[in-house]
Amino acid sequence: MLYDELKKREAKLLEALSLCERMLKNTPKGSLRVSVSGNRVQFYQRTNVAKNNGTYIQKKDADLVRQLAEKEYYNSLKKAAGSELSLVQKLLSPKQSDSLISPYSALEIHKKALITPFEIDDEAYAKEWESRPYVKKYIDESEHDFFTQKGENVRSKSEIIIADKLASMGIPYHYEERLVLQGGQEVFPDFTLLKVKTREVIYLEHFGMMDNPDYVNSFMWKISHYAQNGIYLGHNLIATFEQSDKALNTRELDGLLRAVFEL
Repeated sequence: MLYDELKKREAKLLEALSLCERMLKNTPKGSLRVSVSGNRVQFYQRTNVAKNNGTYIQKKDADLVRQLAEKEYYNSLKKAAGSELSLVQKLLSPKQSDSLISPYSALEIHKKALITPFEIDDEAYAKEWESRPYVKKYIDESEHDFFTQKGENVRSKSEIIIADKLASMGIPYHYEERLVLQGGQEVFPDFTLLKVKTREVIYLEHFGMMDNPDYVNSFMWKISHYAQNGIYLGHNLIATFEQSDKALNTRELDGLLRAVFEL
């Protein structure tokens, strides 16, 4: 995704600027002039604009030559990185899409109902996505008396924790939404999530009996079939785990969601 590539570039540029700040501390005065005559190379330190030639740097002061060369390089790098960072951050700014969103936002509510906008803002998109109808796996309420704060019936206490955490963090989700894989095979991921910033779908599976060999075999089968359909663990599929003697770690869940959804 373009957004992800821009974020990577932003991080690289910030790293470069941080390096420049460190390297440009306590640098010597002036700049470096190089004079080449045949095979002879001489270096001069310019500290006075009026003296164009500068002061000759003796061979014993080779470290000064290096410091002045680094000073010129890191100043150029700082300028280039800063200029590109400004452009990248403008592209990452939500305000850049206002020209496509604002014409719809400015309409009177009854007029909005008459059209399909070219683009809507993230909040409206998330609300529309989460409210759209979907095919859900059947669940017998008499067998699974577990309800989230939103009143949804789920299959375990751990799924209550996950669903409530998603809701509290503002991550739109569908519980056990049908997903048709290649060949028409149906699966029902525990949670289908929307990453609002990039408008991409990410699946979350909770594997709750990882100390059961048969369950682990089922887990491996599911992960393999997901991968065959372009759904990869650690990319657009995330997972939480439990064992009989190790409950769902809510801190790890919180950290996972914050990292993936950049919260």
